[in-house]
Amino acid sequence: MGRKVTLFLSVLVLVSAFYGAALASAGQSSGEVRVAVVLTSMHADLMEGVEEALAYLLLGAVEEKQEFLEKMKTFDEMAAEFAQVSGNRYAAGLAGIMESKGKMQDAALKAFGKLETEQKIELADLLNLENAVDELSTLLDQLAAGVVMDVHTRAADMLVTERAMLQLLLMKADVLEGVEEGFGYLLLGDGEERADFLKKMDDFDQLAGKFKRMEYLHSCGKEGIAVLFYELMAAKERLVVEALSMFANFENGKTVPFLSARRFELAVDGLTMVYEQLLMEVLRDMK
Repeated sequence: MGRKVTLFLSVLVLVSAFYGAALASAGQSSGEVRVAVVLTSMHADLMEGVEEALAYLLLGAVEEKQEFLEKMKTFDEMAAEFAQVSGNRYAAGLAGIMESKGKMQDAALKAFGKLETEQKIELADLLNLENAVDELSTLLDQLAAGVVMDVHTRAADMLVTERAMLQLLLMKADVLEGVEEGFGYLLLGDGEERADFLKKMDDFDQLAGKFKRMEYLHSCGKEGIAVLFYELMAAKERLVVEALSMFANFENGKTVPFLSARRFELAVDGLTMVYEQLLMEVLRDMK
């Protein structure tokens, strides 16, 4: 199991440990927030898995495929936890998400199989995968919007730390959706994917600006978390620089630029590593 997967599972352990104890003593607020945290973690983790799948199709590194499969298993486990902690209040929405997730995973495996057996990628397979990802992401966005609204309605006394955690997870899902669009641009050559990447980066900056203005980041004892947050912002800027370089090389040569795509993938890995460190520190702060 790769270092990224290990770090993310450590975050999940901390989430479960914190909220398991909190539910026994803190009442409704922690329960509602746990529902939102699990769902937004699912979304962020799914998009990280999609990024691994597209990186495998572009770069052919077997570890990318393995990490995609690990992320899909983790997503299923988290979906079961979401059903449990939400008391099946969102059963219909979750059922649609799981059906869509199955279609997306099948589409990815079909594209993998063609690459592995015929050393080529069919445009039809890529479009099928891209459409499946878009459908799944839309369903997750829709459910997340409802769940987060419920959190703010039902858990008016939500802790500042809990609000910070939710904001970070929403940011993570957003930036990884952007990464998916960036890889999608290389694979499909559709200018809309490039525009969507830039929009997601802007959306991330908007959410990051809100996080920066939160009381949490400026309270006493949060200096270490602030340092990690600014490291995250620097990692995001490096990712954008590498993406634009990759796009330029692609547009000049009309072929996938392997070296610049690899640098982009490394920038994504750097961002996700800092992200997991930051999430772990915030979770520890919640205990």
